[in-house]
Amino acid sequence: MPRNIQTDAFILKKKNLPTKDSIITIFSKDHGKLSVFAKGVRTFTSRRLPHLQTGNLVTATLAKSKERYYLQETVLLSAFSEIKKDPVKLSYMYFLFFVVDRLLPEAQMELSEYVLVKRYISALAQKKKEPNLKDLEHVLNTLLAQLGYLHEDDKEKDIEELRVTIEQLINEKLPFFII
Repeated sequence: MPRNIQTDAFILKKKNLPTKDSIITIFSKDHGKLSVFAKGVRTFTSRRLPHLQTGNLVTATLAKSKERYYLQETVLLSAFSEIKKDPVKLSYMYFLFFVVDRLLPEAQMELSEYVLVKRYISALAQKKKEPNLKDLEHVLNTLLAQLGYLHEDDKEKDIEELRVTIEQLINEKLPFFII
């Protein structure tokens, strides 16, 4: 793998460290889920800080050193501001990103899952479109089937059945989102 890579990625979560650094979990198009170390990102002069909000789609430049990825630069592709204005849409996005973060293995390319998530988030961001729980259920069913946790011939599960299935898979209780 090259020492420096550039990839499109969703920001799944950000964990602030006691220093001015953060650990950012991204879901990238080319490398799957990665935890990257962002040095100095919490300083006032950091140009990367506004790009690193959960749910943003960015082009990230990463450097690999000693089996660890370091965030070098980011270019904001979309902040999905329409989602962030609507609490229901926001809860659907957070729920999906929480599930993706818990289910995907680290550093495994998951292109079909990335395309599925990107298509859903882009549709959710449409201004006039009302959030639909059935769409989220369909995406979660498809995601679980693509990852091999559900048989594709099974009937689609509703949100409560999905919640139970996901809790069993990740061995923890799902946080309550407005679902």
